Amino acid sequence: MSKIKIGKGLAIITLLLGLIGSGTGGYLFAKEFFLDVEPQEEHILPKARVFYNGTPSFSKYSNTVAESLDFNQVSYDTHNAFDLTNDSYIIPEDGVYDIDAQYCVANAEDGDDYVIFIMLDTQRAAFKQVTCSATVSTLGVSISDKLNLTVGDTISIHIFVFTGVSEWRSVYGKEYATFFSIAKLA
Repeated sequence: MSKIKIGKGLAIITLLLGLIGSGTGGYLFAKEFFLDVEPQEEHILPKARVFYNGTPSFSKYSNTVAESLDFNQVSYDTHNAFDLTNDSYIIPEDGVYDIDAQYCVANAEDGDDYVIFIMLDTQRAAFKQVTCSATVSTLGVSISDKLNLTVGDTISIHIFVFTGVSEWRSVYGKEYATFFSIAKLA
């Protein structure tokens, strides 16, 4: 009887060692082919947000010419694609981009017209016009659009102020008031 017990004991030990060996071998196989793969960098989609930060706010003279907004601060820019000198974003990758922009005017008066443009290179890609229907201390003019863009395209934001007479309107210089943001959609 003791020989049978020893035989069974050896069989169990051999089985356990075999299972451990199989497990170790399986782990090493998986590690070699699946776990030791070099991690790949995650692709970061282009996005940027810039704003006008001025003290005092800059003034916009009423005229008939749309002018670019003067952005002078960068909140973030994942691809360093915003050109502060020319106030434009240079598209780093082909794709559809979500574009949002706004400017806020102080002391807008009844009948004033305010326009904001999204410019694609030198052409108007989108615009929005707001006519003030009452005298207000602050008026925000914003635009949002999605555009299919290609590498090298430039996007800028232009504004137009028409007061009916030649008057100045102040544009607020804070990030929440006067900004431009752009992000490539997945």
